[in-house]
Amino acid sequence: MQKSYGQGANGKYSPTATNSWGDFIEARSGEADAVNTSGEYFLANTGVAYYPITKKNSMEVYTDRNFDLVFTTGSTQTHQFNLSGGNNKGTYYMSMNKVNQNGIMRNSNYNKSSFTLATTYNFADWLKNNSKVIYSTNYSNRIQQGSNTAGIYLGLLRTPPDFDISGYKGTYFDKNGNPIEDRHRSYRRYLGNSSSATYNNPLWTLYEQTSDTDVNRVVASTEFTATLKPWWNAVLRSGLDQYTDDRVYFFPMFSSDGATNGRYQNETFNVTEVNTELISSMQFSWDNLDLNLISGFAMNDSQRKQTYLEAVDFLYNARLQNPAVAATKNYEERNRLFRTVRGYVQSQFQYKDYLNMNLGATYEDASSSSKSFIYPSAELGFNWGGLVKEDMTKGLSFGKLRLAYGEVGLPPGAHLFSTTYENASYSSYSDLISLDAFGGGFRVNDDKGNPNLEFEKKRELELGLDLRFFRNRLSLSGTIYRNETRDALLYLDLNPSEGYNSIYQNAGRIENKGWETEFEYALVKGDDFNLSVFGNVFANRNKVLDLSGVASVNLTSGSSVKSSAVVGQPLGVLLGSAALRDANGNLELDKNGFPQLDPTGDK
Repeated sequence: MQKSYGQGANGKYSPTATNSWGDFIEARSGEADAVNTSGEYFLANTGVAYYPITKKNSMEVYTDRNFDLVFTTGSTQTHQFNLSGGNNKGTYYMSMNKVNQNGIMRNSNYNKSSFTLATTYNFADWLKNNSKVIYSTNYSNRIQQGSNTAGIYLGLLRTPPDFDISGYKGTYFDKNGNPIEDRHRSYRRYLGNSSSATYNNPLWTLYEQTSDTDVNRVVASTEFTATLKPWWNAVLRSGLDQYTDDRVYFFPMFSSDGATNGRYQNETFNVTEVNTELISSMQFSWDNLDLNLISGFAMNDSQRKQTYLEAVDFLYNARLQNPAVAATKNYEERNRLFRTVRGYVQSQFQYKDYLNMNLGATYEDASSSSKSFIYPSAELGFNWGGLVKEDMTKGLSFGKLRLAYGEVGLPPGAHLFSTTYENASYSSYSDLISLDAFGGGFRVNDDKGNPNLEFEKKRELELGLDLRFFRNRLSLSGTIYRNETRDALLYLDLNPSEGYNSIYQNAGRIENKGWETEFEYALVKGDDFNLSVFGNVFANRNKVLDLSGVASVNLTSGSSVKSSAVVGQPLGVLLGSAALRDANGNLELDKNGFPQLDPTGDK
C-alpha cells in the first residue's frame, strides 16, 4: 500500500475523495492542519474534535497505526478434563473441553464448550454395544467480511494513508450547534455530516456491527455387534446429528451497505439427520476357496427448517438488537425433508492367492426421485506373479491384472417435483418493488417443477496392471479408465414465453477417460535407512457429450465470466464476452482501430 500521497485525485487534496492520489504528503509544510472552527464539527468518542479542513498541512501517515487498531495477535486457551474406567463387562470415557479463542481481528472471538460420553458394554459373549454422545455449544462474533462496503477489509484498504480511523464514532454538530449522536465517521465522511458513510470505518465494523452465531449440537451414535455363528456376524448401528444454528447480523443506523437506516437480521437453522443401518457378514471356506457375503439395509432421514427475519428502517437510533425497533419487517421460512433407503449385497470370492472376484448390487430410492435405482459392481483380479517359477532376485516378484466395472447414483435435490410459489421483487435497475409490500403477495415460481426427476447415473470401466520386480525393489502400475455420467442434473434455461425461466432436469451426458502410470524404485533398503524414487504420469480427457439439445448451460451465477457446460468441451469451461473476429480468427477492428464486441454472445 502506498504511503506517499494523501486523499484526493490528480495531485490535489480532498478530504471526501474516493481515491488516495491527492497531494504529495512530504511536500506539505508539516504544521497543524488549517481548520474552520466557526461551524459544523464532529466530537469523537475519543474526545478529539474534528473541524472542516481548509488546508492540509500535516505530514502524519496513519497506515500502520490503522492496521494495528484492526489487527492483533490471536490467542487460544484450551481446557480439558478426562475421566475413564471400566472392567471386563464394559468401559466408559468422559471428557469436558472448553476452547476460548480471540481472532487476529480485534473483537472477533470463538468460544466452544463440549461434553463427550463414550461407553462399551458386553451383554454376553455374543452381543456387544458401543455408544457415544457429544454435546457442544459454540458462540462466535465473526466480523462482517467479504467484498461489501460494510465489511472490515474493503474500507480499511481504501482508507487513505493520511486519515486516522480512531475517531470512528461520536456526535456531529451542525452549523447551528444541533447534535446528532452516535454518528459514523469514515474517510469519505470525515465530519460524520451525512447519514451515509459510503464505506465503513473499519472500527465501526469491529465494534458497532455484530455478526454473531450461536450453535448447539448433539451427535449421538450406538452400535450393537452380534456374533450369531462362528461364521456369521451382524451389526446394527444408528446415529443422530441435531443442531440449531442461530445467526444475528446487526447494522446500527449510519452503517454502509444499504443499512443507513439500520438493519437487523436473524437467521436460524434447525437441522436433524438420522441414520440407521443393519449389516450382515458371513464367511465361508472350502479348501482353496474363500467366500465373504455382505448384505445390508440403510435409511437416512434429513430435515431442515430455516427461518429468516429481516427488520429495517429503525424508528430511532437504537443499539437494541430486536426487530421491535424497526418499521419494516420481512419473514421467510424454508423447510426441507429428504429421505433415502438403500439395500445392498456384496460377495467376495478368493481362490488361493491367484484369483479374487467381487460382485455387488445396490438398490436405492430417494424421496426426491420419481424412480428407484439399481446399480451393479464387479471386480476381477488375477495375481499370476506367484505362479512364475524363477529366481525372484532377477525376475518378477508380483504381477496382478485388474478389471473393474461399477455404477453409482446421485439423487435430485429435494422438493423440485412441482412448481411452487415464491416472493419476488421487480426492477429495471434499482428501486425494487417487492411483492411483500402493501399487504404481501406471491407469484408462481419462475423455476418450473419437474415430476420426472430421477437419479443421475455414473458408469465406469477400469483396467489395471500392477508389477513388482527384484524382490519388490521396483514397482510399476498402470491404469486405463472410462466413465460416463448419464442423466446429469442441471438447470436449463427456458424461453420466458413458456411462463418460466428455468427447469431442473436430467439433461446431460458427460464423459471422462484417461490413463495413469506410477513407478517406485528402492535405491536403498535397510533396517535403519530407506531411499526410494517414485513418480507418476497421468492424463484425463473430459467432454460434455449432450445437453438435451441445449448448446451450453451456465453453472454459476452473478458473474460476467461463467463456468459452463458446453457440448464438445470439458465441463466447466469459462465463457464470457468476446471480441469480434473474421472467419480466419483475425480481429475485426472498428474505424478507430479498436476491437469490437462480438454480438453473437458469450464464447
